[in-house]
Amino acid sequence: MSKIVVRIPEPKQEYDVSTQKQINRALTSIVDQLNGSAEEYFEFIKTPEAKERLISNTQELMDRGGFGSPTFFLNEDDMYFGNDRIQLLEEKL
Repeated sequence: MSKIVVRIPEPKQEYDVSTQKQINRALTSIVDQLNGSAEEYFEFIKTPEAKERLISNTQELMDRGGFGSPTFFLNEDDMYFGNDRIQLLEEKL
């Protein structure tokens, strides 16, 4: 299996997420950095509310012409797709 790497822009950190165990470890670290509770996070993502939010957000993205993640919108219809567009978005803000 190939190594899958996720880069988090701030703080600049890289996580190997090639296995479920590594994904859980990375998510725990990210939630901790945001001063959240990893235990509460993992409980929440199992709830029907979380699934409904995911479906709703995905449908909204498709309705607005988006096609992947991450996608950012500025001023309702100014769309930016991909981590490489974050700097452009920051300049506009």
